[in-house]
Amino acid sequence: MEPFSAAFLTTLAGKLAGNVAGSLTGALKRQVAGTAAQQAVERSLRVALVALAAQATAAAPEQETLLRDIFDKFFHYPAVWVQLGRLLKDRPLDRDELREYFAEAGYDAACPG
Repeated sequence: MEPFSAAFLTTLAGKLAGNVAGSLTGALKRQVAGTAAQQAVERSLRVALVALAAQATAAAPEQETLLRDIFDKFFHYPAVWVQLGRLLKDRPLDRDELREYFAEAGYDAACPG
């Protein structure tokens, strides 16, 4: 299977959307989890992941395997789900915190973005 096949990205987006919805609390969790809103989050995440994979691999095609490994590890951190949930609350991502999680996953936190 190609590192960024449609099946891989669709599955990742679905799991990530479910995990983000599960990390929410209170009324927002009730509004999103298991609803059409969660499906919209999933579609948005899939589009974002496809764009990220396309942009990153266009710049450095030899990095596909590393990027897939990053996707597999980084997006499975519960703290990352909480950070992504901030977007649903109209709050910005905490990039410093995300860099820390990225470094904890064993990657170079000095990378751009």
